[in-house]
Amino acid sequence: MPLDARGHLSSVQLQALREQLQGSLLWRSLELDRLLAELRNHTGPAGERTALYAGITLAEAQAAELQEALERMATGDYGRCRACDTPIAFAHLKLRPLARHCPRCAQEHVR
Repeated sequence: MPLDARGHLSSVQLQALREQLQGSLLWRSLELDRLLAELRNHTGPAGERTALYAGITLAEAQAAELQEALERMATGDYGRCRACDTPIAFAHLKLRPLARHCPRCAQEHVR
């Protein structure tokens, strides 16, 4: 599907990406719940508890990133590069739905 006249993603593309983000958020939330339950019931070595804390921290951070992407979508800021303000291609967002930069700017940032 092409971009609309202003260079934004089409409504069909946005819906597909929204569903992808919501599905990832649901999965991450379920994983976080599982890790928290495992921590509450943990009776093993302290090293395992440390690994659980690390997993919980990672799951929380990933859930926050997904939620933030959904919020950007709701405000109309999703799918535009934060550095150069150009539209990020649907194909790129499909692979990296949390992308905040176009591939060119992301590459510049790595250098």
